[in-house]
Amino acid sequence: MPYANGQQQRQERADGRSGSSPPAGYGDGGRSDSRAPAGGGNLEIVSFEQAAQSCIECHGAKKQEGKFSIFDYQQMPLEEKAKRVWPRLTHSDPDKRMPKGKPQLPPSHLRSFYLN
Repeated sequence: MPYANGQQQRQERADGRSGSSPPAGYGDGGRSDSRAPAGGGNLEIVSFEQAAQSCIECHGAKKQEGKFSIFDYQQMPLEEKAKRVWPRLTHSDPDKRMPKGKPQLPPSHLRSFYLN
């Protein structure tokens, strides 16, 4: 927020840091800092191919339920991923969440979907 004289106001954040830039490790995939994210431990690094294995049965080469193929995911525009895929992976209702009939994907697998 600018002051009346046009200089940038430095904000004090809840973590005790000042400034407007995000803490180290945010926005860069967590690679620049070895600290654990708030509220949890370090996430295991999982390749997209490994994370997508739970999708192959219903959204693979032989079958594309919902007219969705996991093989097209990495070429999808970001807006389409955010609208069609991510809400289904994180839905609070197990009947609407993917993978259907299976436990929710672990955070490390969700991270791979968000970063690819």
